[in-house]
Amino acid sequence: MKTFLLLLLAGSAFAIPSVVFDCTRIPETCKNMCFAINCKHEPSQLTFDNPSATVKKGRRNAAGCTTNNRCKGRTDKKTTCDEYPFASTAQGGASAVTRCVSIDECRSQGGSLSSFYRNLKANDKFTVTFKSFNSIAFCVAPFGQCKNDGEEFQHGAPATRRDLPSNGTEPPGQVYRTKRGLELYAPSGDVQVGDRVFVPDPELIERALDDDCSNGVDETRKRDIDEAEMEELGDWDEVESVVPN
Repeated sequence: MKTFLLLLLAGSAFAIPSVVFDCTRIPETCKNMCFAINCKHEPSQLTFDNPSATVKKGRRNAAGCTTNNRCKGRTDKKTTCDEYPFASTAQGGASAVTRCVSIDECRSQGGSLSSFYRNLKANDKFTVTFKSFNSIAFCVAPFGQCKNDGEEFQHGAPATRRDLPSNGTEPPGQVYRTKRGLELYAPSGDVQVGDRVFVPDPELIERALDDDCSNGVDETRKRDIDEAEMEELGDWDEVESVVPN
């Protein structure tokens, strides 16, 4: 099954797959990703370079998600440091934007990535997309004017409002509709009709935990991902049309 999916992805030399994050399950994490992309110019197209655990830890530390990070000791359950770009990508590291989220959200995001990465090889590119995004201010133009809500950090300090490009335009985000009726927001706006998108299975990913989370990897949950069949991890959909702005 995995080989079949890889062959499908290889059908076009220029096709870059997307992974879908469900913002109803991870609202705080979606805020962080969209703030990083839309307000700090971090890329929404990333490169999975299959880093070692040591490299990922170094990237998390550089981003500020150290073992004793600023999220530890909070009383509102947001005790996990989330970073974007992910430590599992070549773009992760010192420039990443961070936000404190719950371990459940980190588990959901990490499980989605772990499932999706089963379809990739080192140095494959992929695009980040979002569903159920309309209630997330940083995901919808004008992106809350990119006013930090006090939770976004970068370089060890509260993230500042980004400067608009010299022509004053906003990032070229676009909404797409898939064959199965999902509406997906792609901040880069460079997703194409016909592109394939991976929709993780919500029940399985909540039992999994990728070590992009600052709390570390739970090996038992990670085995749920590693040992599952691909059809258990999620399903592929296809972009069918562009939703008019």
